[in-house]
Amino acid sequence: MSIQFHSVQMHETLKNGELVRERQSVDIANGKGTKTFEVSDRQGTRRKTKKLTKQEILNIKKKKFMPGFFSDCKNCLRPIMGKRTQTKKKRGH
Repeated sequence: MSIQFHSVQMHETLKNGELVRERQSVDIANGKGTKTFEVSDRQGTRRKTKKLTKQEILNIKKKKFMPGFFSDCKNCLRPIMGKRTQTKKKRGH
């Protein structure tokens, strides 16, 4: 029997006066699944999706708590860089 599971958690925090939204979701269907971590702030939205391992799917079926479940997705996200401008080199005469 295959499991179908969907879960979403959203957190909003203020960092340096700026609203930051973090969304964590897990989807399982037909024995395969993904976990997604998404961060939205003033700079834009960044998303990282990874496949679930068999052990993670079994733990979700057993309703076990897994500390650090989204940490591998969260650590892969990089901040959005602003526009880079080229500076002119000063020539010394």
